[in-house]
Amino acid sequence: MAQTTPPGGRISRDAGYSRPAHEGNPAVQARRRAMENHPSSIGARKLRILVRLDPELASARICVRGVLTPANLYALYCIARRTNGLQPGMPITVDLTGAQAQADALQALHVSAAERRLPATVDPAGTPCWLTVLEPGPATGSRR
Repeated sequence: MAQTTPPGGRISRDAGYSRPAHEGNPAVQARRRAMENHPSSIGARKLRILVRLDPELASARICVRGVLTPANLYALYCIARRTNGLQPGMPITVDLTGAQAQADALQALHVSAAERRLPATVDPAGTPCWLTVLEPGPATGSRR
């Protein structure tokens, strides 16, 4: 017996229609879980970044707002790489005082700061990058 789409093209789950066969696929389920766990799914703000440069390019400050997650950490690394490219080796302060940060992302950022290099996926050349991380403020704090 073939099912037809009701008028208006919308199918509600209460109408007795079955789920598509691909929803049992582990990859589809993993993607759904990832989407449900992403901060944007609970109304978290997008990552907002402002780069402030010293007029003589002696230092830079990357001010971050929003929620820093492992998913958007790569974008922050790319901005740090471009900032470092202006004057290789200049001190760069990553200011997270106005942001929230998940523990995984914060730890990865601290590792990069301690190694004085960005991850090889971001900077294959391994140019020295002098990062200093200012922790998230007490009002915003770390997540998870």
